[in-house]
Amino acid sequence: MASPTFSLYEHITAFQSEKDYKATRLAKFLIRAFARDACLSQWDVSDLCYHLVHARKRYDEIHSWIACVESDTQTEDARWDAFDKYTNNLDELERALFDLVVALDKEHELFTELHTQAQRRAPLHDVSLSMRLIEELVEGSFKKKSIFSPSCFRRSLRRICILIKEWFMAITARSDRTYQACQDTLDFIENRIDEMRKWDQRTDTKPDLTLHRSAFANAVYVLSILRLLNPETPLTPEHWTKISDARKKIPHGGSSAYHKLVPELITIIIKIPEGLTRPAGTDTKPPDIKPVEPVGATPVTPAKLPSFYPELKRKATEIRRPYFLQAVTFIRICERLARALKAEGENRPREAENIIEITFLSVEAALDAAVNALSESGSQGITSVKSDSVTELFSGAQEPLRNCFTFFKIKQEWQEWDNKMKAAAKRDTDHLNLLQDRMRMHAKCDNPLSSKTPVTIQLQFVRTDPFGGWEVHTPKTVSYEISVDSNLQTLLSMEASRNDEFGERIMSLKSYFALSKDDFNQMRSPETKIKDIDVVHGIRSLILVLGE
Repeated sequence: MASPTFSLYEHITAFQSEKDYKATRLAKFLIRAFARDACLSQWDVSDLCYHLVHARKRYDEIHSWIACVESDTQTEDARWDAFDKYTNNLDELERALFDLVVALDKEHELFTELHTQAQRRAPLHDVSLSMRLIEELVEGSFKKKSIFSPSCFRRSLRRICILIKEWFMAITARSDRTYQACQDTLDFIENRIDEMRKWDQRTDTKPDLTLHRSAFANAVYVLSILRLLNPETPLTPEHWTKISDARKKIPHGGSSAYHKLVPELITIIIKIPEGLTRPAGTDTKPPDIKPVEPVGATPVTPAKLPSFYPELKRKATEIRRPYFLQAVTFIRICERLARALKAEGENRPREAENIIEITFLSVEAALDAAVNALSESGSQGITSVKSDSVTELFSGAQEPLRNCFTFFKIKQEWQEWDNKMKAAAKRDTDHLNLLQDRMRMHAKCDNPLSSKTPVTIQLQFVRTDPFGGWEVHTPKTVSYEISVDSNLQTLLSMEASRNDEFGERIMSLKSYFALSKDDFNQMRSPETKIKDIDVVHGIRSLILVLGE
């Protein structure tokens, strides 16, 4: 009996929070758009799905912090702490998702080019150039230091290994494998592939320079040799001997002599910066200013904040780009002034109260205008129209804010906050533009496979036993929401996401679909289309050999 149909889209987008805040619509749209792309991908998406599920969980966590901000039962300190957490994390999540959008679009272009180079027998120079561009893409992702940056190297490495699988299978089917030099070279390549698989299993949160140099040196070498082994004319024993001799001269790892010994290759190994991850617990909140009680002073009624002040932080949840981050920055400035009022307000309490109230009223007017800004046409309510009147209110509120910093004798801090506001305005505009570009690519971000007939597949799992034999598990029938034009690599990724028992082993680069039940050692091409698997009694049967 078939299990319930597994939908990769639903697996990624299983949002727990049902609340609809304007501020979080953009992140939700991006996660759904990525889920849509994952369903249509012809590449390995195991790692991508893992990160998208993590992003969705982070989205739900942001909503739990928003609930704390809106709660009347929480203390003011707890609410401000939750406000900082949700605004920081939401902005970081959006930036990371946009960085991922750009990286994946470029990755898809480069790997598609690599994939076609073997078919059109492109010059070796082209292979090297594509690999150099991929390496630069990985480095660029690291420099961004977003929450998905460290995964870019592993994701690229996995895609290279999958590409190598397909090339390697085509080469090993050649008749000239009888040449000893040919067999030696193929054995060497297989060892290098195994080494790359081991790197994929590493859990380093901060990969070092040597690891990257070694990985890309091996990847360039393997792809280049595989390209050499796929010429228009058959290779003679002499050709194989020359290739084998050249291979012996190439050092392992990322030696600086690598490109000198192989002048046909463009060096792709360049310095990768360290410090890839942001230190945990970084706090951007200014330190509290504690008032100093003068000795023998007469008690004075302290200055009070306006009654509407607690509502300011709640307004941010209903503000969208291109005003969200500017609004958050204004609210943080008000919090800084609130602490200054607590520290200095006893000297001139009435005057301090008046200037704070006038200033906060101008901020409230800007926030209200941003809340009520019209939805951008065609944006599904995710963004607001960029309005001159709203922009003027934000600009107009800056002068009273600056005057407050002067009044409380913290004028030296204003330049830093002014820079933050300019950066926030730029970020808001950048996110708006990126979203518009993405929405032009995908008018909808719904499940693209929801209307397709589910594909029913009987999977039999096989793994090695402690004695070197085969342990065969009882077949299971699974129904997938997947196109029959998808390849086996996509199916493998979906099963890794679905299968709680063997998920980690399925993600291993050593996992593969066996060619037949008579020989588990023979692998089906990862590029095989699902529609090419024979249907017997309405079911396609596959044998999945689990990696270590």
